[in-house]
Amino acid sequence: MAGFGIGGGNIGVHGYFNGTLLRNGYELTGKFSAQDHIIDFTTDAIDLNSQEYALLIGKKLTRHPFSYFLVSAGLSAIRFEHRNEGIPTPSNKPFHFFNYDYTYENRSTAGIPIEIKYFNNSLSRFVPVTAVFAVNLNSIRTIYSISLGLQFGSTRERRIKKTNN
Repeated sequence: MAGFGIGGGNIGVHGYFNGTLLRNGYELTGKFSAQDHIIDFTTDAIDLNSQEYALLIGKKLTRHPFSYFLVSAGLSAIRFEHRNEGIPTPSNKPFHFFNYDYTYENRSTAGIPIEIKYFNNSLSRFVPVTAVFAVNLNSIRTIYSISLGLQFGSTRERRIKKTNN
């Protein structure tokens, strides 16, 4: 399965893309997610955004045919970009009174992502709706988010048959 979602978090707008394999009640997920501070109407805004690449392993908690919960954890690489306050300089462009020269600070670290997902495929077996609560514990700044999304692909659980020899 592959999917995407959008929501909000402690930094700003949160979005993700993922690819998932489900087997025997377990999942393996590769995920890219980002949070971006897009708009702030205050004058003392500090701009921060994050990008995360994660590999998660999870377990299904319920076995309902149309909806289920899944908990997963893993390892991630995360990058933070912090934009410091700009210095206004006069602009030569029409309708732009000032240009701002910003300095950027990039920091990277490893983290531990933890996710709780809810899948509901009562409308379509091949396009379930998902709700995800995600937390990334790392040494720079803990990130959390809540998002809604769609998964594409069959959510039917495939069981590996055991043979008696």
